[in-house]
Amino acid sequence: SPTTSAPDPSPASTSTPTTQTNQKTTLSPILQKGTKFTLHVRMDTSSTKPQPATDVHALVSECRAPDAETGEVGRIVWCSDPEAPGTFSPSLLTAERVHEITAVEGGTEVRNWEAQVGWLVYVVRWMYKVKLQANFEMWVTDLKGFIEGARNAGST
Repeated sequence: SPTTSAPDPSPASTSTPTTQTNQKTTLSPILQKGTKFTLHVRMDTSSTKPQPATDVHALVSECRAPDAETGEVGRIVWCSDPEAPGTFSPSLLTAERVHEITAVEGGTEVRNWEAQVGWLVYVVRWMYKVKLQANFEMWVTDLKGFIEGARNAGST
């Protein structure tokens, strides 16, 4: 599970994500522009054997809650944290991951993509392309299920 640190006390963004409980919207204290977090990545999700985790240090660079009334898409963008210890130089490898969430009739549409730049991108794609694609698809499926489960739990 990700660990987080507090964002900059004065985030540049005025938009923060929200959670809904019994039709009341409250601001998230964690996911906002400037939040730093660490993903503990285990690449082989099908393995039943213990795996060491690779820590990926990230920074939320954009965060906006969806608005069902206006149709505004929810969006969270995180990127490699260039200040984290042990991070590659941006010229070697940097990544930006985008998640967009939209309420649609009968469910939720979740879109995501990742952009990687730097000299090591070719190595990463060569070594991990198939696993990354499978893991990202699982991530989207799980995120969609979580969102729809939370929405259904809040409407009862």
